[in-house]
Amino acid sequence: MINNEPNTVLFTMSHSIEREEQFILLGPLMIGELNLYALRTNKEHVDENFHFNKNDQIALVRSGVCHSLLRSAGINMNITNITKDVQAIKMAAKKRVDYFCSYNYTVANLVVEAGYTKDQFQQVYHLKNDKTYLAFSKDVNMKTVRLWKQAMITMIEDGAMAKIINAWIPNSKVPGNIEIR
Repeated sequence: MINNEPNTVLFTMSHSIEREEQFILLGPLMIGELNLYALRTNKEHVDENFHFNKNDQIALVRSGVCHSLLRSAGINMNITNITKDVQAIKMAAKKRVDYFCSYNYTVANLVVEAGYTKDQFQQVYHLKNDKTYLAFSKDVNMKTVRLWKQAMITMIEDGAMAKIINAWIPNSKVPGNIEIR
């Protein structure tokens, strides 16, 4: 949508060099962790000495940030492309895949939405600390982006940003500064 509709803003998008070239990014809005998770009872894939096997199966949201992260880290697994995070959790629960990728601040809600409990899954690998941004289409007037930036700075300074983030996205950190990328 953001690529096809003029004057569009998307809430939220992870930062990458490729995305910086395609969009105007404003933020960070929040800071979290991107991790791989596995079914806790899948003992073959949940151990202290985590290692990847080229036969491992992972469900990833098509065109999501995990695709590029795994590729750039040289991690090769069999990827099942999905359209929604909840599908990945259901597939892991049924042992159709070994892993799924999620943010620490969304995984609990997604697991419940899929019909499971967070205790049934375990973080097995930390991919990266991640900053998420508001993404504006390139045709948005920079004056508008700067107004958004000033509003976000004001919200950080008066504590409103922390209240919103903590209420809606627990386990995420509130940024200390806002930049346009």
